[in-house]
Amino acid sequence: MGAVQASVLPRENDVARMVAGYLEAGERDPALIACNTAFRLLRSRRCQIFPPPPAAPAPVHAAWDRLLSHVDRAFNERGLVPGDESPARSGIEWCVISTGSGSVDLERYPWHQPCVHEKGTPTPGTFWVAKDGDSDSSLVRDYLFSALAMAGMDPSPAFDDSKLGRKLRRETRELLLAVQWNDARVTSRSATLAGGRDPGTHGPADNGVTYVLGQRGRGFVWAPRHYDDLARLSAGMPAKRGVDLDGEAIGSGRSPMVLYLPAVNLQALRQMVPVLTTEGLSWRDNGENTLRPPSAVDELGIDTSGVEPG
Repeated sequence: MGAVQASVLPRENDVARMVAGYLEAGERDPALIACNTAFRLLRSRRCQIFPPPPAAPAPVHAAWDRLLSHVDRAFNERGLVPGDESPARSGIEWCVISTGSGSVDLERYPWHQPCVHEKGTPTPGTFWVAKDGDSDSSLVRDYLFSALAMAGMDPSPAFDDSKLGRKLRRETRELLLAVQWNDARVTSRSATLAGGRDPGTHGPADNGVTYVLGQRGRGFVWAPRHYDDLARLSAGMPAKRGVDLDGEAIGSGRSPMVLYLPAVNLQALRQMVPVLTTEGLSWRDNGENTLRPPSAVDELGIDTSGVEPG
């Protein structure tokens, strides 16, 4: 949304819709409702965790206080009591898709229901679980290969050393790291954990290998230090951060990371000079760009474990 401009919440109808959605789904924890709503509507470069830390700008604190009042009012208007027993929260029902030749699933792309690939292949528009042996390089190349193949284009640039191949792989890495749902959960500023090398590893003159960190200065933590977010989402729980900004485990998560691999505009890959982008592609139910996950996952929010990427 960009930085909060004043002590004014986003459009009241957006706040009301999201809060009502949580209540109708059976959520009875006002703090969780407020945190998830704030994460989706108030997060910015100046504040990405809620409740906002003491150092957050005053307008952010003011907006947070107004949001808390709105949630309390919503409980009172419906005669609800925080903590009361409520219907079980609806979890994610995963769709399994195929992208093989002649697959009817390709006709429905992008998939509005959260889905995984039948073979676990990194594929645009799916949720993907890292496996032993996977790396930054293999993810970028395999995802790009799938995207080009789905667009009906020659997939060889995913692996060759051509100028186009290098360009598309660079765009791929930046796109995956730009996904807020990924960055809020499974990234750190450690180049080594991301598949590169931290500066100074081999002495003061060592500049390291830091391209794996992307433009935000953070990269994926490939070590199994995360929560099982597919299981959490299936249970109707928000995804949860399991590492701090140095990549060290926090909490009990010891699972491989789960990534949302954004659905990309296949038409842009069919241009004379192919471009890997989500521009021009949005979800039909909420109009959000596909850089964000499908609404069923997005609406569950993220438990950032008190870590603010900055």
